[in-house]
Amino acid sequence: MLTHGTLRHTSIAATALLVSVAFLLTACAPSMPTQAPVPPTTPPAKAPTETSPPPTEAPTEAPTETAIPQPKLGPEEPVTSTAQVAGKWAIRFMGGGGGDAGVFTLAEDGTFRMDAIAGEHAGMNIGTGTFHIDGGTLLLESDDCLIYGPTDVFFTCTGIYQVFVSMGDVKPALLRFAAVDDPFVDRKKTLDGKAFKPYVEQ
Repeated sequence: MLTHGTLRHTSIAATALLVSVAFLLTACAPSMPTQAPVPPTTPPAKAPTETSPPPTEAPTEAPTETAIPQPKLGPEEPVTSTAQVAGKWAIRFMGGGGGDAGVFTLAEDGTFRMDAIAGEHAGMNIGTGTFHIDGGTLLLESDDCLIYGPTDVFFTCTGIYQVFVSMGDVKPALLRFAAVDDPFVDRKKTLDGKAFKPYVEQ
Protein backbone atom coordinates (compact mmCIF):
# COMPACT_ATOMS: atom_id res chain seq x y z
CA MET A 1 0.00 0.00 0.00
CA LEU A 2 1.41 3.31 -1.10
CA THR A 3 1.71 5.77 1.65
CA HIS A 4 1.72 9.50 1.40
CA GLY A 5 5.47 9.55 1.83
CA THR A 6 5.99 7.01 -0.90
CA LEU A 7 3.93 9.10 -3.42
CA ARG A 8 5.89 12.15 -2.56
CA HIS A 9 9.23 10.46 -3.23
CA THR A 10 7.90 9.01 -6.47
CA SER A 11 6.74 12.48 -7.70
CA ILE A 12 10.08 14.06 -6.88
CA ALA A 13 11.90 11.29 -8.73
CA ALA A 14 9.67 11.72 -11.81
CA THR A 15 10.21 15.44 -11.83
CA ALA A 16 13.97 14.97 -11.63
CA LEU A 17 13.82 12.47 -14.48
CA LEU A 18 11.88 14.93 -16.71
CA VAL A 19 14.37 17.69 -15.97
CA SER A 20 17.28 15.36 -16.89
CA VAL A 21 15.60 14.35 -20.16
CA ALA A 22 14.90 17.95 -21.08
CA PHE A 23 18.50 18.87 -20.35
CA LEU A 24 19.80 16.02 -22.49
CA LEU A 25 17.51 16.95 -25.37
CA THR A 26 18.64 20.55 -25.22
CA ALA A 27 22.29 19.55 -25.12
CA CYS A 28 21.98 17.12 -28.01
CA ALA A 29 19.93 19.37 -30.28
CA PRO A 30 21.98 20.96 -33.13
CA SER A 31 22.77 24.50 -32.39
CA MET A 32 21.10 26.97 -34.76
CA PRO A 33 23.39 29.67 -36.14
CA THR A 34 22.64 33.06 -34.79
CA GLN A 35 21.60 35.40 -37.59
CA ALA A 36 23.04 38.87 -37.42
CA PRO A 37 20.38 41.57 -37.70
CA VAL A 38 20.01 42.76 -41.28
CA PRO A 39 20.53 46.49 -41.48
CA PRO A 40 17.79 48.40 -43.26
CA THR A 41 18.57 48.78 -46.91
CA THR A 42 18.46 52.16 -48.69
CA PRO A 43 17.12 51.95 -52.23
CA PRO A 44 19.85 52.78 -54.75
CA ALA A 45 19.83 56.36 -55.99
CA LYS A 46 18.42 56.73 -59.45
CA ALA A 47 20.92 57.82 -62.03
CA PRO A 48 19.99 61.20 -63.51
CA THR A 49 18.23 60.75 -66.80
CA GLU A 50 19.36 62.90 -69.69
CA THR A 51 16.64 64.88 -71.39
CA SER A 52 16.93 64.56 -75.10
CA PRO A 53 16.96 67.99 -76.82
CA PRO A 54 13.98 68.66 -79.06
CA PRO A 55 14.61 67.84 -82.69
CA THR A 56 15.99 70.80 -84.58
CA GLU A 57 14.30 71.84 -87.76
CA ALA A 58 16.37 72.40 -90.80
CA PRO A 59 16.62 76.13 -91.55
CA THR A 60 14.22 77.27 -94.21
CA GLU A 61 15.93 79.17 -96.96
CA ALA A 62 14.37 82.49 -97.85
CA PRO A 63 12.98 82.52 -101.34
CA THR A 64 15.34 84.20 -103.72
CA GLU A 65 14.07 86.86 -106.03
CA THR A 66 14.78 86.40 -109.67
CA ALA A 67 17.12 89.16 -110.64
CA ILE A 68 16.06 91.22 -113.61
CA PRO A 69 18.94 91.23 -116.04
CA GLN A 70 20.42 94.69 -116.34
CA PRO A 71 21.68 95.97 -119.65
CA LYS A 72 25.37 96.47 -119.99
CA LEU A 73 25.97 100.20 -119.84
CA GLY A 74 28.10 101.95 -122.40
CA PRO A 75 30.27 104.97 -121.64
CA GLU A 76 28.58 108.11 -120.34
CA GLU A 77 28.17 110.87 -122.95
CA PRO A 78 26.59 114.33 -122.95
CA VAL A 79 23.15 114.30 -124.57
CA THR A 80 22.95 115.82 -128.02
CA SER A 81 19.47 114.85 -129.24
CA THR A 82 15.91 114.38 -128.04
CA ALA A 83 16.05 110.70 -129.00
CA GLN A 84 18.68 110.11 -126.30
CA VAL A 85 16.38 111.26 -123.49
CA ALA A 86 12.90 110.48 -124.81
CA GLY A 87 10.95 108.05 -122.67
CA LYS A 88 9.69 107.52 -119.12
CA TRP A 89 12.20 107.67 -116.28
CA ALA A 90 11.70 106.46 -112.70
CA ILE A 91 12.34 109.23 -110.17
CA ARG A 92 11.64 110.16 -106.54
CA PHE A 93 10.31 113.58 -105.64
CA MET A 94 12.47 115.28 -103.03
CA GLY A 95 11.70 118.31 -100.88
CA GLY A 96 7.95 118.71 -100.55
CA GLY A 97 7.51 115.47 -102.47
CA GLY A 98 8.66 113.48 -99.44
CA GLY A 99 10.53 110.90 -101.49
CA ASP A 100 7.39 109.68 -103.28
CA ALA A 101 7.99 107.57 -106.37
CA GLY A 102 7.21 109.22 -109.68
CA VAL A 103 7.63 109.17 -113.44
CA PHE A 104 9.48 111.83 -115.40
CA THR A 105 8.25 111.71 -119.01
CA LEU A 106 10.31 113.35 -121.74
CA ALA A 107 8.30 113.04 -124.96
CA GLU A 108 9.69 113.09 -128.47
CA ASP A 109 7.54 116.15 -129.26
CA GLY A 110 9.58 118.22 -126.77
CA THR A 111 7.08 118.24 -123.89
CA PHE A 112 7.65 116.88 -120.40
CA ARG A 113 5.61 116.03 -117.33
CA MET A 114 6.37 114.82 -113.80
CA ASP A 115 3.77 112.64 -112.06
CA ALA A 116 3.73 111.04 -108.61
CA ILE A 117 2.67 107.40 -108.64
CA ALA A 118 2.97 106.42 -104.96
CA GLY A 119 2.87 107.83 -101.45
CA GLU A 120 1.04 110.91 -100.26
CA HIS A 121 1.11 112.54 -103.70
CA ALA A 122 0.11 109.48 -105.75
CA GLY A 123 -1.82 110.49 -108.89
CA MET A 124 -0.73 114.13 -108.67
CA ASN A 125 0.93 116.01 -111.52
CA ILE A 126 3.97 117.80 -110.13
CA GLY A 127 4.95 119.78 -113.20
CA THR A 128 4.63 120.15 -116.97
CA GLY A 129 6.34 122.16 -119.68
CA THR A 130 8.59 121.94 -122.69
CA PHE A 131 12.25 121.10 -123.09
CA HIS A 132 15.00 121.36 -125.61
CA ILE A 133 18.63 120.31 -125.80
CA ASP A 134 21.50 122.63 -126.56
CA GLY A 135 25.06 121.25 -126.67
CA GLY A 136 24.75 118.72 -123.84
CA THR A 137 22.47 120.98 -121.80
CA LEU A 138 18.77 120.26 -121.17
CA LEU A 139 16.47 123.24 -120.61
CA LEU A 140 13.14 122.65 -118.82
CA GLU A 141 10.71 125.50 -119.36
CA SER A 142 7.45 125.60 -117.41
CA ASP A 143 4.92 128.06 -116.07
CA ASP A 144 4.04 126.04 -112.98
CA CYS A 145 7.25 126.43 -111.02
CA LEU A 146 6.37 126.76 -107.36
CA ILE A 147 7.55 128.63 -104.29
CA TYR A 148 6.11 127.17 -101.12
CA GLY A 149 4.94 129.55 -98.40
CA PRO A 150 1.89 130.67 -96.47
CA THR A 151 0.48 131.24 -99.94
CA ASP A 152 2.01 129.08 -102.67
CA VAL A 153 3.28 131.13 -105.58
CA PHE A 154 3.42 129.76 -109.12
CA PHE A 155 5.69 131.39 -111.68
CA THR A 156 7.37 130.74 -115.01
CA CYS A 157 10.92 129.46 -114.84
CA THR A 158 13.62 127.61 -116.75
CA GLY A 159 15.70 124.84 -115.23
CA ILE A 160 19.10 124.27 -116.81
CA TYR A 161 20.82 120.89 -116.45
CA GLN A 162 23.79 119.14 -117.88
CA VAL A 163 22.56 115.67 -118.80
CA PHE A 164 24.65 112.60 -119.51
CA VAL A 165 23.36 109.42 -121.10
CA SER A 166 24.64 105.84 -120.87
CA MET A 167 23.39 103.59 -123.63
CA GLY A 168 22.22 100.04 -122.97
CA ASP A 169 22.10 97.29 -125.55
CA VAL A 170 19.96 99.21 -128.02
CA LYS A 171 18.53 102.23 -126.19
CA PRO A 172 19.34 104.75 -123.45
CA ALA A 173 19.61 102.98 -120.08
CA LEU A 174 20.64 105.72 -117.65
CA LEU A 175 20.31 109.50 -117.46
CA ARG A 176 22.36 111.58 -115.02
CA PHE A 177 21.43 115.17 -114.20
CA ALA A 178 23.72 117.92 -112.88
CA ALA A 179 22.00 121.25 -112.18
CA VAL A 180 23.40 124.47 -113.64
CA ASP A 181 20.48 126.55 -112.40
CA ASP A 182 16.84 125.92 -111.47
CA PRO A 183 14.67 128.37 -109.51
CA PHE A 184 12.17 125.59 -108.82
CA VAL A 185 13.86 124.37 -105.64
CA ASP A 186 12.03 121.05 -105.25
CA ARG A 187 12.60 120.11 -108.89
CA LYS A 188 16.28 120.83 -108.42
CA LYS A 189 16.36 118.60 -105.31
CA THR A 190 14.66 115.87 -107.31
CA LEU A 191 16.96 115.96 -110.35
CA ASP A 192 20.34 117.36 -109.34
CA GLY A 193 23.06 114.77 -108.90
CA LYS A 194 20.68 111.89 -109.56
CA ALA A 195 20.80 109.13 -112.17
CA PHE A 196 17.56 107.63 -113.46
CA LYS A 197 16.69 104.32 -115.09
CA PRO A 198 13.81 103.75 -117.49
CA TYR A 199 10.46 103.37 -115.72
CA VAL A 200 9.05 99.84 -115.88
CA GLU A 201 5.27 99.54 -115.82
CA GLN A 202 4.10 97.49 -112.81
